[in-house]
Amino acid sequence: MKFNIPVNDDNVYFRYLSAINGMLNLSNKETLVLSEFLKYHMEYKDAEVAITPVTRKRVQEKFDMSPYNVNNVVKNLTKKNALLKSDKSLIINPNVIPKTFDGQIFVTFNFVKI
Repeated sequence: MKFNIPVNDDNVYFRYLSAINGMLNLSNKETLVLSEFLKYHMEYKDAEVAITPVTRKRVQEKFDMSPYNVNNVVKNLTKKNALLKSDKSLIINPNVIPKTFDGQIFVTFNFVKI
């Protein structure tokens, strides 16, 4: 089965995370914030982009959130393993980062009996 989900540059990562959210169990606000972190990550594909004060500030401004609210969302994303601790910083879990080919995101689900 194949689904084509229409997206634009503003909502592509939000739509991606929404499609796989059954495994992540993120709230709407967590999905919004993580989608913005993914956007920054994908802009710098060749580097491991940490969740920095600069990226947190961008999220604050874009979604009109207080630093306290952003920190709570980041804490929840860490608890849910969407963000991982790496040395002294936080990074996006590599399993959450979308795989792309020719500018398109592909998601594959394999269902295995346990």
